[in-house]
Amino acid sequence: MVLIPNYYEDLTQLHVNACPQHNYFIPFSKKEEALNAKNRQESDRFIDLNGTWDFTYYPSVQQILADEIQQLEQMHTKKIPVPSTWQTQGYDQQIYTNIRYPIPFDPPYVPLVNPCALYTRKIEISEEQLANYDWHLFFEGVDSCHYVWVNQQLVGYSQVSHAISEFDLSDFLKAGENVLSVLVLKWCDGTYFEDQDKFRQSGIFRPVYLLGRAKQRVNHYLIHQDYDYQKKQAVVQIEIVDQSANVDFEYLLLDAQQNVISKGQAFDFKVTDICGWTDETPYLYYLLLRFGQEWICERIGFRKFELDIKYGLRVNDQVIKLHGVNQHDSWPDTGASVSMERHRQDLLLMKAHHINAIRTSHYPKSPEFYQLCDELGFYVLSEADIETHGVVTLFDVGGDDNFNLIANDERYEQVIVDRVRSSIVPFRNVTSIFMWSMGNESGFGKNFEKALSVAHELDPVRFRHYEGYFHAYQDHDNEDKYLSVYSRMYPTLEESERDYLVNPKKPYILCEYSHAMGNGPGDLAAYNELMEKYPAFIGGFIWEWCDHAVILGYDKQNKPQFGYGGDSGEEIHDGNFCMDGLVYPDRQVHVGLLEFKHLHRPIRAKREQNLLILENVRAFTTFTDENLAVKLIWQLNGQTISEDELAIPAIKPKSQVAFSLTIPKEKEGLLQLLVVTFHPQTQEIYAKEQLTFREAPVQLPSWLHQKEKQSQWQVTESPSEYQLVTGKFSITFNRLTGQMTQAIVENKQIIGKTRWLIWRAPTDNDRLVKEDWLAAGFAQLQSRVYETQLVHEKEEIVQIKVRSRLLPIFRQCVADLTSIWTFESNGRITIQTKVERNRQMPSFPRFGLELKIHPDTSEVRYLGNGPLENYQDKKLASYFADFQTTIEDLYEPYVKPQENGSHGNTYAVRVGHYQTIQAFASHPFSFNVSNYSVEQLTNTNHRHELIKEAQPYLIIDSHHAGVGSNSCGPELDEQYQINQDELLFEVTIQL
Repeated sequence: MVLIPNYYEDLTQLHVNACPQHNYFIPFSKKEEALNAKNRQESDRFIDLNGTWDFTYYPSVQQILADEIQQLEQMHTKKIPVPSTWQTQGYDQQIYTNIRYPIPFDPPYVPLVNPCALYTRKIEISEEQLANYDWHLFFEGVDSCHYVWVNQQLVGYSQVSHAISEFDLSDFLKAGENVLSVLVLKWCDGTYFEDQDKFRQSGIFRPVYLLGRAKQRVNHYLIHQDYDYQKKQAVVQIEIVDQSANVDFEYLLLDAQQNVISKGQAFDFKVTDICGWTDETPYLYYLLLRFGQEWICERIGFRKFELDIKYGLRVNDQVIKLHGVNQHDSWPDTGASVSMERHRQDLLLMKAHHINAIRTSHYPKSPEFYQLCDELGFYVLSEADIETHGVVTLFDVGGDDNFNLIANDERYEQVIVDRVRSSIVPFRNVTSIFMWSMGNESGFGKNFEKALSVAHELDPVRFRHYEGYFHAYQDHDNEDKYLSVYSRMYPTLEESERDYLVNPKKPYILCEYSHAMGNGPGDLAAYNELMEKYPAFIGGFIWEWCDHAVILGYDKQNKPQFGYGGDSGEEIHDGNFCMDGLVYPDRQVHVGLLEFKHLHRPIRAKREQNLLILENVRAFTTFTDENLAVKLIWQLNGQTISEDELAIPAIKPKSQVAFSLTIPKEKEGLLQLLVVTFHPQTQEIYAKEQLTFREAPVQLPSWLHQKEKQSQWQVTESPSEYQLVTGKFSITFNRLTGQMTQAIVENKQIIGKTRWLIWRAPTDNDRLVKEDWLAAGFAQLQSRVYETQLVHEKEEIVQIKVRSRLLPIFRQCVADLTSIWTFESNGRITIQTKVERNRQMPSFPRFGLELKIHPDTSEVRYLGNGPLENYQDKKLASYFADFQTTIEDLYEPYVKPQENGSHGNTYAVRVGHYQTIQAFASHPFSFNVSNYSVEQLTNTNHRHELIKEAQPYLIIDSHHAGVGSNSCGPELDEQYQINQDELLFEVTIQL
C-alpha cells in the first residue's frame, strides 16, 4: 500500500475530508471565561498542540512512499518546535527567489525529489472529553500541503499554505493516548499559486490546536452591522449560516468597560449612543454570543466604510487617506513563523510612525493578527494566497505579456476561487478589514472574474481589489463591475495622474509604491502631494515593512550577521532583493521610516508673518495638553538661542489654531524656529518642523578654528610634483594627477591623497542605473592632467591652476575640469573647479572631492541638515542645525553595504578635536565621513564583512543625486539627477 494518495499533484483534490470553511471563533463553556479570557488558550475547549513534536526530515517523499505510517512514527530521532519552519531549524536549504519559481514549471507536477517531513506527537483525551465534545483539529498555516493521521488512520489532506484547515477527529480519537502525525511536503501543485517574493520556507509554521465542539452547535455565523454614524446608532444582525441543530441563543453587548448596554435573544437588535471605531479611535465592544452550550466572545467595532470618486475613502463620514505598508511575515531567526508578541511589536512600531493601513502581502494573516489590528486600529487590505508571477519568466513566451497564462486557463478556476474563498470566509466578522484583495501579480482573466464574483457574493459590503486587472488582455471584454478600485504598483506620478486621476472611473490606490530598499525611499513627498490633490486617490502601501533576512552567525559581541539570497549555497536566488523594508531585520528603524513618520505627522506647523499656525490633520483625534505638547526652539545659524513650551488650547480634528510669536531680536544670520510636537507623558515625538523667519546668509560658526599665518611658502618644483612648505605646514601636490598627495601639520600627516569622485557605492535603488554608471566607467576614473601652472599671488598665498579630464579605461572623457587650488600659509586650502560634463554620459551619482584623513579621532561637528542621513529627495525628517556626532554614528548599517550617511545643506564641517580638518563654504554642500572607502562599500556583500580602514575618508560633494526608489519603482525624478552641462565646485579646507 502506498503511504499517501497523490493529492499533491491533483488540482481536483485540494482539501480531502476537511471541514467546510467557516468564520473563526473560539468557544468557551462559561460566559465569564469567554468575556475575561486574556487569550484563547484559557478556553476549556482549547487544547494547545504547540510545543515540541517528534520530527524526521526526508530529502524526498519518494523514499517513504512504500513505508507504513506506524513504522515511520517509530523511527523518529529528532525533535522540532511547532510552530516553526524546518529551514530555520537546520533542515533543508534556505531559498529566496522573487519572481522565478523555485521548481521547474510543469503544473500540476512537482519534482520527484520533493522534500518532506513527518511530525508526530501524543494527545491525551479523557473519556469525559470524548463523550461531551466533538474534537476538531485546526492548522492555521502549513507550507505547502499536509496529510493528517490519527492513530495510524489517514484523516485527510489540505493545501493553501496560509489558510486555516480543519478536520473533525470524532471518528478517529479514543479515550487515553492518541498519536497524531502530520506529513508536510515542500512542494505541491499549490506551489504554482504561491510564488510570492519571500524566502520559501516549509513546515507547520502557524499554531495547531484542538477545539472541543458541542454535539449540537452552530458552525458558521456572521455578524452584520448597519451603522448610522450621524445618529450614533446601529442595527446588529446575527446570521446563522450553518448549524448541526437548532440551539438556544442569547447575546450580551458590553462596552469597553464591560458595562452591559444590550442583551436579549433576538438575532437582530439596535444599539444607540455608539462610540465609532477608526484607526485613531479603535473602540471595541464585547459581543457575547451563546449558541446552546457554547459561549463565544467577539470584539467588534462599529464603523462604516464608503468609497467613491468624489470623496475617495470615507470612514464614519470622514475622508481618510491610506498611509499604508505591505507586510510579509518575516523574522530573521524564525522566518515565516511569527509569534503574536512579535506581531504586536511590529504593529506598535507602525503606530508610532503614523502608519494607518496594512496590506497583508501576499496572503491572509493568522486570526489573532486581525484581532490585534482591530485592537490597535489599522485599516486592513486582506489578500488571498495567490501569486503566479513566475509565468512571466518562462522562456520565449512573451514575458509580462504572459501574465495571464494561469489567470485565463479554466483548469485553474477551482484553485483560484478556493484560495479567494479561504481568504474571506474565516474573517468576515473582522472589524479592521475594509477591502479584500484577490491576490498579487497573477495576471487577469476569466478565473479572476469568477473570483471577484464569488468575493462579492460572500461579502457584498466590503470593497474588492486586484491590481492584476492592469494586465487584462486588451482584446477581451474584461468584466470589472465587481472591482471596487483601480490599483497599480510603481507607476510614475505622471502615469497615475494622466490615466487614473484627471478623469477617474473608479477610486485609485497604489498597492505598492516607493520601494523601500536599502538607502531609500527618496520619493515619498511627491506621491503624498498627488494623494492630497485628488480625492479619488485614496492612498497607497509602501513596499515593504521589514528587510527579510536569515541569520548566518554571530559576531564577537553576539550580534546576528544577516544574510539573504545566495548566502545558503542555493544555486537559483535573487540576492538581496528581499532587503527592502522600512525596518532592519531586527526591527531597528531605517531612516526611510522616519521620513514616512514625518510626512504623515498628525500636527503640522506653518507660519503666516509673525503667526505660528498649528494644524491638526487627524480625522478623529482632538489634541489637548494631555496628548500634545509643543516646544519652540529658536535657532540662529543653527545654534539654539532660546527655548520655551507653548500653552495650547484644544485643537479639533481637521482644524487649526494660531499663535502670535515674539521673534528674538538678533539681527544677523539665518533665524529659524524649530517646532517640536510630542506627547507630554511619553515624550514620544510626533514631528520636528523648521520654519524660517529670516533668509539672511548663514554665518559660519565660531567653532571653525583659524590658524595663524606662517612665513612665506617655500616652493620646490619637479616634473611630477610641487612641494609647498611654510612653518607648521607641508603640502605635496601631484602634477600628474592634479591632486594633493599629502598635507602635513607639525610633522603629522593630516590629509593623505585626494581625488575627484563621481562614483558612489550603489544604493539598492541604484541597481538599474548603476549598469549605465559602470558602462560609462564612473567607477574607474583616471585623471589626465594637461596643464599645471604655479602662481604666487602674495608671499603667503600660492595658487596652482590645473586643466584636466576625468577618463575611464577604454571610454571617452567623462568631464573636463578647470581647477584652481589656493594654498594660504595659515593652512587654508580653497578649491574652485569648473566641471564641464560630457553630455553623452549618464547623469552623475555625485561630484565631489575625497580626502583621506588622519585616524586619531572620530569626532565630527557640522552646520547642516541632520541628525539623520539626508539626500535631495530624502530629507523630510532632517533639519538644519549645529550638530555634534562621531564617524561611527554617521554610518547607516544597511545589511548590504552601499552609499550612506551623507548630509546635505551643510556650510561647515569639522572632523577631529585637537588636530582638526575643517571644510566650509558660503553655499551649501554635502559631506560624508566614513571608515570605509567607496570601493569597499561597493564590493562588500554584507555589513559584517566590512573592515575598518586605517584612515577615514572625508568626501565633500558639490552635487549628490537623490536616492529615489528605482529598484522597483520609476526612474529617479529628473530634478534630483545630476545632468547639468556645467557644475561648479568650491570649498575651503582648513588644516
